[in-house]
Amino acid sequence: MSGCTHCGGGRVSPSGAMKAARIQTPETTEVRSWTSLPLLDVTNVPDDLDLIGGSNKEYQSWRVPASYFLGGVLNTTKYTVNGKTTIENNQVTPVYFGNGFAHPEPAIAGQGTSAQALVVASDDDTSTIMVNGFYKFPRPHMYEVGKTYYTSPTHAGEVVSVKPSVYGQALFTAIDQLTIAINVELL
Repeated sequence: MSGCTHCGGGRVSPSGAMKAARIQTPETTEVRSWTSLPLLDVTNVPDDLDLIGGSNKEYQSWRVPASYFLGGVLNTTKYTVNGKTTIENNQVTPVYFGNGFAHPEPAIAGQGTSAQALVVASDDDTSTIMVNGFYKFPRPHMYEVGKTYYTSPTHAGEVVSVKPSVYGQALFTAIDQLTIAINVELL
């Protein structure tokens, strides 16, 4: 089997793939053997590096911070507000605040009632909310991995996986069986 003359004259791996890498910049294209490539060092990964996740049935892909895979610190900022919110099936509930940050109300897709946050936990007196960042459930959630979820146009406090034609407000994307990437789109 003939191979690349720029990387060692046709050496191939057991699978038949060339043991070379093409490194391309706007100015040059360079071919080197795999052994001369630098190894990934977690300390050298930029803080804002995002990876593109696979695609779902709707042919959408999603961005995931590299720190999610490499063990860095993800934004998990939560806020506590007064008022209990019912969380269906131990998942999340979209809410809005009709009067400042007092007593969150279940959101429904529409003007004046669209979501301003997601309630991720609630007890007798308070609700824990997130507006953006990553939330990791203690047990697997019911959302389909890779799908983006929106405020329901018909049921307050619920989410749907099909974007409503009117007031389609994206709330979060399911990253894996335990994690969602929250990014409440403000309307």
